[in-house]
Order: sequence, then structure tokens, then C-alpha cells
Amino acid sequence: MNETEPKNSSAAKAAKAAAKILRWKRNRNSVKYFAAAMAGIRESSLQKIWGFTSIGHFIIFLVYTATIFAVTFKDVGGWPEYNNFAKRLGWVATAHITFITFLALKNTPLAFLTNYSYESLKVFHKLAGYGTILWSTLHAIFYVVAEAQSNSYDTLLEKDQIFGIVAGIAMLIILITSLFIYKMQYEIWYIVHVVMYLLTLITVAMHRPKISDRTVYMIFVASGVWFFDRLLRFSYLSYFFFGNFVTLTPLPNRGTQVLVHRSSKFIKSGTHAFLWIPAIRAIETHPFTVASVDDVKGTTFVVAACDGFTSDLHSLAIKNPGVKLRASIDGPYGSVVDFSRYDGVIFIAGGSGGAFTFGTAIETVHKLAKNTTTLDTIIEFIWVVREEDMFDLIISTGLSLTDLD
Repeated sequence: MNETEPKNSSAAKAAKAAAKILRWKRNRNSVKYFAAAMAGIRESSLQKIWGFTSIGHFIIFLVYTATIFAVTFKDVGGWPEYNNFAKRLGWVATAHITFITFLALKNTPLAFLTNYSYESLKVFHKLAGYGTILWSTLHAIFYVVAEAQSNSYDTLLEKDQIFGIVAGIAMLIILITSLFIYKMQYEIWYIVHVVMYLLTLITVAMHRPKISDRTVYMIFVASGVWFFDRLLRFSYLSYFFFGNFVTLTPLPNRGTQVLVHRSSKFIKSGTHAFLWIPAIRAIETHPFTVASVDDVKGTTFVVAACDGFTSDLHSLAIKNPGVKLRASIDGPYGSVVDFSRYDGVIFIAGGSGGAFTFGTAIETVHKLAKNTTTLDTIIEFIWVVREEDMFDLIISTGLSLTDLD
């Protein structure tokens, strides 16, 4: 027997082990470098830039613009007549309608596939909405120019074209109300917005009703997803309406505590839900942030009175403290970061914004209490108020600063 064989065998095993360790370290370093690179990219994309929420949103805007221009100008023939280009503009505008409908869905599929809820997509909905109106306007202009070249203005009075004109007017009404009424009279703007949107769907479908044109397919898709979303929300409201009611309690500084006695088991502090209180607004639902959730008492909202619905809500609470009204709830919506994973968290709020940050902080404390393996997390809460009475607006809802100890 060769005495060197065991030695050689041991050396070979040691060499293999060393190779594995080096390979493991190299792979580990690769993962570490990749994670660091991705973190750097994410941090850069979240930086603010003028006119946009972040650099990431600006990049998406550039991609969107490049895509739309590429689709608009690719393989367009018959430039001297403008007719083909007008049709392409109309097709792109119709595709926009489907896109903005998807972005406006409350129950968006992106909420299940990503961490984005519908409110995170509002900026893209507005952007695509302006694009829809712009391309529709250009479609009308180039079509009129094309008809002028052929001296056939009478075609503009055909039934199909009249429907197109009505659709264009509906879009312009949406634009004007969004620019001048949105911030002053939100409730009026919302009603006009929905009505004009539905009118646009109907008239665009009547503008190009032929199945062979394929344009109507996009309207069918937009209509289908919009009505499905509405049906889903109506189902939630119907289910939580039976045997459900809210208790209204006036709070200092024009605040109102709204306690919903029955809601979804998935609802959490920091998310938001739509409240339907028929006694105040029979055909309106309004979104509010969840301040706290109690398995016995129910879900609490803190509502600051501004105008319209919130003002009427507060007035009723003052006249009848503790009044109970039939109501329903649709939610939860929105996503809240799991702050319990971090060593330290700083919450900063101003005024009635404390309702959201209080709720989020309490939810973080509850998660930490359930997870006994988690290291201690230091939570700092900074709340800026103009008047001391504002403290009562949140604390009187049952949330206590001692919950954050």
C-alpha cells in the first residue's frame, strides 16, 4: 500500500474545501455587490426632480413619451393628405382611454402583483389623461385639415363624426374642470368627471362602431374593466351594509371621530377605506385614513372638517354627539411599509396628518409585540400642531402615546 495515498487524498479534500469556500465567498460578494447596486439605483430613483415626484417617475414619463411618439409616427403613409395621420392619432387616443381606465381602477391588479395601490398611480393617470386629450385634439385638427384638402366639409355632419365631436367636447370638459374646479369643488368635479368619462366611452364607440375597425374593441375592454371594478366595490358596500352602522363623536378643532362597527378583517391602521353614509350623502363614498382598529369596538377614523361631506359630517356630530347612522365601508386600500423590520423609525406629522402617522405607529407596535424574535425597534414620533387642542383630536379617539412606549 502506498503511504502517500492518504496524504494525497487529504490534500485533495482540503483543496476541494478551499475551492468551495472561495467560490462561496465569491458568490456571496457578488450577491452583496448586486444588492448594493440595486439599493443605489433605488435610492437614486427616489430623488426629487422639478415637476415630478421622483427621478423614477421622470424616467417612466420619458419611456411613455418615447413609446407614444414611436407608435404615432411609425409607418404613417399619405402625409400630403393628412388623413392617415389623423386616423393614427385617433387610434392612439383611443388606446389611451383603455390605459387611463386601467390606471383609475380602485381594485387594480398592480396592488396584488406589486406594492402599488391605486393612489400611487394617480400621477400616471393624470399624465395619460392629458395625453388622451392632446392626441384627440390633434386627431380632430388633422382630420379637419384633411377634409379641407378634399373640400368635403359635409362629411363632418355625418352621424359618426358628430359622435366624435361630442366625445371631444366631453374630454375638453374633463380638462377644464380638472384645471379649475378639482381643488375648489372636488365633489362636483368627481361627478362631472365620471359622467363625461362614460359619455366619452359611448360616443367614441358610436364614432367608430364597425367591428372591422377594431377600435371599438379597446372601448369594450375599457368599459368591461371599469364596470367590473364598480361591481366589485358595490359588492363590498352591499355586504358590509347589512347590520352595520357608524357612531359619530365631535372632536376639538373641527374634527370628527367616526367609529365603524363592522369592517373587513384585512383592514389595518395606516391604510384607508371608503365610507358610505347614506344619511349624509346617498350616492357618494369618501376615502379616509384608518386611525385604529379594535377587534371588539370596530374601526376608527379621524376626519378633519373642510367643506362638503366632511363639514356636514362634523355638523351632525355636534348636533347629535354619539349618533348612530346606517353605513358601509369599502376597503382597505393602500399599502403601508412594514416598519417593524427596521432598528429605528421616525414618524413626522403635521396637524390632522397625525391620524395616519399615529395609526401607522400603532400598527408597527402591534407587529413588534407579535414577533418576539424581533430586536427592539426605537420609534420616535414628531407631531407639529398649531394649537394644543389638536392633541385631543387624535388622543381622544382611544389612541394613546403610551402605546408607543
